[in-house]
Amino acid sequence: MNNNQVFINLTGVTNAQTIQITLFAVNDGTVTSNVTIPMSILVGDTTANGAVNSSDISQTQSQSGQLLTADNFREDVTVNGVINSSDISLVQSMSGNGLPASTSSSAPSLLQPTNTARPQKHAKVSQGTGR
Repeated sequence: MNNNQVFINLTGVTNAQTIQITLFAVNDGTVTSNVTIPMSILVGDTTANGAVNSSDISQTQSQSGQLLTADNFREDVTVNGVINSSDISLVQSMSGNGLPASTSSSAPSLLQPTNTARPQKHAKVSQGTGR
């Protein structure tokens, strides 16, 4: 395991909320301190803008049938390794949902490295060299 990655098992996290994850005694080689990371969860928000709407549906439709890559993994909202009609249906069913106003502008939506919009069992967090 790389010393600058942390894997966190999450359970009981519900949709349409922002939680705070605190890593205790993070050491960057010089400074040791606690680091708190906001994490927003919004199923179907493939564009990571804090709302599920027609742009998320269009984005998912445009990737349907494509191989899963680092560029389109967000559209696999059913987390089964393929982007297809079940992903489109799930995003459509979530249309109109959004993060509460107090959290949508204060925290990025991230569930996988660099913003994701679906709950999953692990959140990967990379430790930087800053404080």
